[in-house]
Amino acid sequence: MNQEITYDQSLRAIGQALEEYRLVGFSLKSEGDKFVVQGEVEKTNGLKALLRRQKPFAQRTFSKREIDQLEYQGRQKRKAPDRLPDFRSMPNVLRAIGAFLEMNQGRLLEVCGHGQNVVILFQNKQGHPQIEERTLSFLSDLSVRLYQKR
Repeated sequence: MNQEITYDQSLRAIGQALEEYRLVGFSLKSEGDKFVVQGEVEKTNGLKALLRRQKPFAQRTFSKREIDQLEYQGRQKRKAPDRLPDFRSMPNVLRAIGAFLEMNQGRLLEVCGHGQNVVILFQNKQGHPQIEERTLSFLSDLSVRLYQKR
């Protein structure tokens, strides 16, 4: 890896890889130098499922190398400057969680999301575990603020 990728970059890259699965619930754990994601896909059947071509999902592991590749691919896709991002999309929500961790100088242990709520378990700068529950609205607002700082 050429440079150390930050949590906001890493988590956004993972979110881009997960977006196609349309997860309605997920658990993302930091395990050493990799991230492990388990997820629950939106339940659809019949014609709606066929039209969406929904992919099955159970678990996926992301190594640093894969995250580097995903970050590079994502950067290439984001080169359209006049396109406004979807601040509630999986990549932007995970990016906001990464930024939240960096602002709090925390080390990610686990993130769980379902519905409108996200629970973030991290090791704070004093080395103690800390749990924060945030809403998607909070994370979307944080995404907007991050976007405006560019």
